[in-house]
Amino acid sequence: MSYVRVEQGKDFVLDQPLAGVGADLRVLSSLLEPGTYRLISYQRQCELTCESLDPPSDMCSGQFSLKPEAQVTADISVSRDGCSIRFTG
Repeated sequence: MSYVRVEQGKDFVLDQPLAGVGADLRVLSSLLEPGTYRLISYQRQCELTCESLDPPSDMCSGQFSLKPEAQVTADISVSRDGCSIRFTG
């Protein structure tokens, strides 16, 4: 299961599962005030029925700035070689 976490400074802003790999920050932008944020992507493997999830793994992060009425998209790639985030917008 893929998750995305957003932090601003030392403050936690958002932590939610993703429907797929990738995070469309255009959707998240409606929840965020203009400013500088850190996006953290991580995976939690599940066992059989997914009632219990493993600790976070394949973690990566990147920083982005959100300007008033701006749209930012984060393309998150997870592979055997690790995780990477590319911001556009």
